[in-house]
Amino acid sequence: MTEKRATYVELGHSEDFGLTGLTEKLCSLGHRVDRAEALDAVVRQADQSDGEDAVELGEDARRLLASPLPDTTLRTVWLAAAGRCFDPAEHGMNSRAWLEKVSELSTERLRHNKRSYVPPPVRPVRDEDLCRAVTAEIRALAPALGQAAAPSDLTGCLEQVVMGPTPISPSVCSSER
Repeated sequence: MTEKRATYVELGHSEDFGLTGLTEKLCSLGHRVDRAEALDAVVRQADQSDGEDAVELGEDARRLLASPLPDTTLRTVWLAAAGRCFDPAEHGMNSRAWLEKVSELSTERLRHNKRSYVPPPVRPVRDEDLCRAVTAEIRALAPALGQAAAPSDLTGCLEQVVMGPTPISPSVCSSER
């Protein structure tokens, strides 16, 4: 077990949490999910560990909302992570509106324990070594992603999420499917 994984287990995180845990929960339903089911999954994810998972879920959503990533990038990565089982666009929401709803529901859950809870300001993750290592993994997996049923632009979109958008690649991702 890696040191980081061991730390999460010690903190009570024995399975995925945050947006990763949410996408896993949505995929485990085994069918295309409607808006009500997706929102219910957010509430159930936020309620895990007596509400502790709401902190990670809300922070993940707010970090993406605070980023300059274009909606097409967010949508491409979301659809891939969620196995296309829930597409916010099919329910009248763009990716940012969906993430805002995730953040709101997470905050509501935390207010069950503390009515005055206010989410802390989002601090971007800027560990350059970690970002380079994750980007190298994405690039190593690019051929496998190309053979999977993944969007053709997924590798570029994942790199944008990790490294941030760059001036030379604002149109790397498109959600034209």
